[in-house]
Amino acid sequence: MDYSIFSLVHEVAVLGTAAVVLALTTLWYSPLLFGRAWITLAKHHHVLFDETSRSYVPQLAAAFVGQLILTSVVALALPFGAVLAVSVWYIAGLIFAVAAAGMALPMIYEGKGWRYVVLHVAFLGISVVVNVLSLTYWPW
Repeated sequence: MDYSIFSLVHEVAVLGTAAVVLALTTLWYSPLLFGRAWITLAKHHHVLFDETSRSYVPQLAAAFVGQLILTSVVALALPFGAVLAVSVWYIAGLIFAVAAAGMALPMIYEGKGWRYVVLHVAFLGISVVVNVLSLTYWPW
């Protein structure tokens, strides 16, 4: 019997969770929620995902791969909660803290405003929560 950490990860749950979070990302950065604020705060950036562009599908595929990596890290880290006798939310908080610092520091050095940083870090927090909930309570 395989007792490695990889035997505790449900691959379908990781793929499904990554797809759900990518859909939430699209909604978060759309004009329906924070898309206009994001464009205004970004100042020098153009719209990154232009649905009419030929590069849209490769950009979306790259975004899915990035989300798949984040979801895989969360899935691999969650079992350590039981080993360390801590809550999965403690593990999620550690993942969020490391990822938020890694995301926010370059933005701060580039002189982006705090509202821009908060917009991205807030979604990162939502992403981690959705990852934990989905991976913990995946129905199949």
